[in-house]
Amino acid sequence: MQELFEDGTILWRANIPVRTSENLPTICTYVLATNPERAREVLEPLSDQSLFVRTSAYTKAQVAQAHDSLARSPMDFHAAGEGLGPGGDIQINVFVPYLTPELLDWANAMPSGLVNLTPWLRHDYQAISPV
Repeated sequence: MQELFEDGTILWRANIPVRTSENLPTICTYVLATNPERAREVLEPLSDQSLFVRTSAYTKAQVAQAHDSLARSPMDFHAAGEGLGPGGDIQINVFVPYLTPELLDWANAMPSGLVNLTPWLRHDYQAISPV
């Protein structure tokens, strides 16, 4: 399994509790892979539970490049982390005080959908005046 992560075949693996059609609890192993055929070939004989392999829209190099670019960036951000986005693919979430043209340019230079910028100060917030 570790070899599949190291060579970029697998980008993400998670065990997810699900219910079967008979409403029995079980575990499904969700795998996000750049090479789903190879991932299935290696993992199916090892798995004693349901296996769901999905093709990632991104390569290991693209994800690493985005992380490296963010780490080297002089941009002001509050926090960043990697998770699964709404479509089940990797998403790098960057929480920023506010959006700047530089942040937007950086995010737009990444593969579409890989980076999600979330500002926590927005124009729709009401300012609170000191009492």
